[in-house]
Amino acid sequence: RSDNPGQILCFLRDITERKRAEHELRKNTQLARLLEHLARTVNEAVSPEAAMEICLRRICEHGNWTLGHIGAFARGQSTGPMETSFWHPRDCAGRYAEFIGYSDSFSYNVPTGRFTGAALRERSPVWIGDLSRLGGFRRIAVAVEHGLRAGLALPVIVNGEVTAFLEFFADTP
Repeated sequence: RSDNPGQILCFLRDITERKRAEHELRKNTQLARLLEHLARTVNEAVSPEAAMEICLRRICEHGNWTLGHIGAFARGQSTGPMETSFWHPRDCAGRYAEFIGYSDSFSYNVPTGRFTGAALRERSPVWIGDLSRLGGFRRIAVAVEHGLRAGLALPVIVNGEVTAFLEFFADTP
């Protein structure tokens, strides 16, 4: 308390840590909701294909991915041509039609592949923050030509065998 009316008291509190914790909680809550939705979708789907399409759409929406892809191999074949392929474009599929067509005809057992081929070969996720830096790979060049700038490839491993993969593409590095 002061008898001088020109004096002001000020209290400062750093809330950076609290804001970071709130952001982390929101992010974890959204992820938990996504996982719950995916589990429910798989349990309620009329077919594995329907479940894959719905889950792919939800993952793309959650991660704000421009384009998502699930490719599944025939039983006993962990590479080569896909038996099943599902795509989810965020906007018009026509924009990515050439890239999708090229990808669907692509053989994923390329020994020098540095994106999906590497994920399948190494059995671990591959994140490319800027696809234009790969150079020399035709499929990636087609992706870049169509405005795709970053990508994430994930192998799906069942009983020790690569059975499928997921790919996600963004239009910003």
